[in-house]
Amino acid sequence: MANEVCTSLGLTGKDLSGKLVQIVEQHGSDVSFMAGILMWNAYKSDTAVCLLALHNSGVHYQNVTKKLGFNLKTAVENKTAVVVDPFDMYVEKSGDFSSTDFSNEHNLKRLFFDVKEALDSLPGKKCLVVDDLSDLLCLGADVTLAVTFLQYCRALQEADQGLALVVGSHYSDESKDQKLLANLVAHLADYRMTIAGLKTGFSTSVTGSVEIVDDLEDDQSVNKLFHFKLTDRQVRVFAPGTVGIRI
Repeated sequence: MANEVCTSLGLTGKDLSGKLVQIVEQHGSDVSFMAGILMWNAYKSDTAVCLLALHNSGVHYQNVTKKLGFNLKTAVENKTAVVVDPFDMYVEKSGDFSSTDFSNEHNLKRLFFDVKEALDSLPGKKCLVVDDLSDLLCLGADVTLAVTFLQYCRALQEADQGLALVVGSHYSDESKDQKLLANLVAHLADYRMTIAGLKTGFSTSVTGSVEIVDDLEDDQSVNKLFHFKLTDRQVRVFAPGTVGIRI
């Protein structure tokens, strides 16, 4: 179950209020299952979820979270979750692609205020999931503007100390800007997980690795390494050389 995976990752029972969790996607991997696990973890701790869908759509995450026992669509209907999809909000309704040109700081500020409005509509403790920050680079923003957007989100945590922030970022070795942005987020993060494909190539039993750096406790940093196996119906997370935990 997802609870067992969260326990393995050191997240069970941890209060993420005011914390920054980073999920790094190395080229050739897919972090959406891990973002789904964090949304499930928020749901189980009575925390409302706001998803900023820049990389994968809300429909995609509906499929991901249903496998984990968290129905994102139902949560949206019950007003305990909200999906902010700029392509749906700005492009499909108006046909204006220039609204997602985030080299324009005005557009970036509008996106932030739409996220803030969505968060304000949610009750109680909240978790903002940004999937993912690196996509702002693909949509015209430079590293400085992307970091500015992250600072806007961090300011929300100062105003609401119950807000947890999950930030996805991806990079390939060919993109210096993507790597720089991921490193800047890592410097701020309280908990980091890096998802990578197998360096040795294809395996029938292992899809990739999850490297954890846990700085949630002030007095110590914990590093862990896991393997995972993705299939159409489940995810298995396990220590190298052991049998996986199915979710």
